[in-house]
Amino acid sequence: MSRINISYSIEMEELDSEIGRLIARSQETLQAATIEFIRVADQESYLDVSTYESIDDLRQSLAQVDHALNDINSIINSYNIYQLNQLNGSSPQPNEEHHAEPSQV
Repeated sequence: MSRINISYSIEMEELDSEIGRLIARSQETLQAATIEFIRVADQESYLDVSTYESIDDLRQSLAQVDHALNDINSIINSYNIYQLNQLNGSSPQPNEEHHAEPSQV
């Protein structure tokens, strides 16, 4: 599945509910993946194409959740940077974006 970065603005008061929406969507994906994983684990034989396809689907679902959680962390980090700038008396330009640095693995 291909991913594309998008940018949009919302009211500050909507930020918490937007993060909640992203978390809920991630939770739904993770719950569906867990159900599928339990189904796969309960099979009597694993060495067939359907198991391979199920495991591949699970991996893609987990990747979707990981990307969503990374997006959520980036939003929270940007919000915290904004709040810190407000406390320090420096305010970023209206269209200035803050991006979290990628984690080093």
